Amino acid sequence: MPTSTSSGTLRPDDTDGMEAFLEHWRQRIRQTARNLLGRRVASRADTSDVAQEGIVQAWQQLVRFRGESIEQLDAWTRRIGAGHAAKIRRYHLAERRSAAAEQPLPENPHGVSKDPADSAEQSETLALVAEALDTLNAQMKSVVLLRVFENATFQEIAVQMELPKSTVQSIFGRAIKELHAVLSRNGLNPNSPD
Repeated sequence: MPTSTSSGTLRPDDTDGMEAFLEHWRQRIRQTARNLLGRRVASRADTSDVAQEGIVQAWQQLVRFRGESIEQLDAWTRRIGAGHAAKIRRYHLAERRSAAAEQPLPENPHGVSKDPADSAEQSETLALVAEALDTLNAQMKSVVLLRVFENATFQEIAVQMELPKSTVQSIFGRAIKELHAVLSRNGLNPNSPD
């Protein structure tokens, strides 16, 4: 994959460069998308389209790429393509939910209180959790954010990060232990139901 054109470095407005970029990554990202989508979703979402959309996203975000080698560009592009495929998978799997099986939301979801003192305490707790997340290394933080806040499966995270599933699970376990330790040192009991 050329990292430059006759006019210099690849740019998002360079259509010739974009064609070469698409052609170079098409097979790799299509395979990643096929693995991540699975048969059920792949029968509803064309793998080639999902791959191409992911590659276009990577092309459009190329100005954000900070790596220096083709290997780093490869990993970066695959992560973006895998992230897009995971998003499509979640969309299609959520679409299959049954409205009859849905439960109404409780009157007070997530224990949100209307009492200002409780709200202040919840804000403080959220700030402590955010600070604790910032103490994790980049890999641990990514795994926790994908797993907890984006509801990604360990398999989806493994594909996106190009790691074995067991490694992702191990990273997640270590990250949770570190978060518990940091939160405990800051006076917050992570095991408390409150």
